[in-house]
Amino acid sequence: MVHAFLITAYKDVPRLVRLVRALGPEAHVYIHLDRRSRVPRADLDALLAEENVNALSRRYRVRWGSSAHLKAILHLARLAVEDGEAHYLHAISGSDHPLLAPAELDARMEARRGKEFLEHFALPTHHWRDGGLDRIELYHPLDWIDVKRGNNRLWTNRLARWQKALGIRRSTRGLPPLYGGSTWWSLSRECVAHLLDRLDREPRLLRRFAHTHCGEEVLVQTLVLDSPFAPNVVNDNLRYVDWRRRNGSTPAVLDLDDLHAVLGSGKLFARKLERPVSEPLLAELERRAGALA
Repeated sequence: MVHAFLITAYKDVPRLVRLVRALGPEAHVYIHLDRRSRVPRADLDALLAEENVNALSRRYRVRWGSSAHLKAILHLARLAVEDGEAHYLHAISGSDHPLLAPAELDARMEARRGKEFLEHFALPTHHWRDGGLDRIELYHPLDWIDVKRGNNRLWTNRLARWQKALGIRRSTRGLPPLYGGSTWWSLSRECVAHLLDRLDREPRLLRRFAHTHCGEEVLVQTLVLDSPFAPNVVNDNLRYVDWRRRNGSTPAVLDLDDLHAVLGSGKLFARKLERPVSEPLLAELERRAGALA
């Protein structure tokens, strides 16, 4: 079985090289590195030297929550589908790490071939603030404004409140029933090809997700659950995530104390692993994978 890994990243390219190596020499790796990121030439050269890297793109400037992240994932997905070799496509971030050696991951997915692994829930939902519909029905200027800087989040929150006070709502008429869930998934090539084909046939769908909030957490779920692949969807994205605030982050940046939890989770990947906090955990996962190789 051939696996394609679609990685969106924006920092710490040496860590990204370690992730690429952990995916194994037979992996097909497609990377989008944020165009806004300043990366030393030597780091890029080291990444491109990895033989399993099929493509490295810097097409989009990805601000948090913007539609550029959705477009970057779809761009990588299209490259992988057009290559035509992968049986499964796995969307992951540069802060993820596999919990299984490549042969184990292959065996796990072979045993569940034909299933689609996608976290999902109908909107509105108790999982997201205000049911989640504000993400789609309000205008969010996240393609232009970096909410991680200065007081920008304050201004975008005010804009959302003004829209609600004035009764400004974008229509969802013409869209399939809306679902949300995690950005990260493991889907068959056939399922992703169907999704991309629908976006090609109905470009208004992707246009409608401009100026939304984290549209990558809605569009994929909505289209997959409105497809012939819906009966095969397992409501599990096979990622271990600790949603508590810890190590200065939500979700938590994982550390060595999480080792037993991640290994016992039955998941394919864990996130977030970021240096220096996660270095001991990262080193132990690499050691165990090497021992199993």
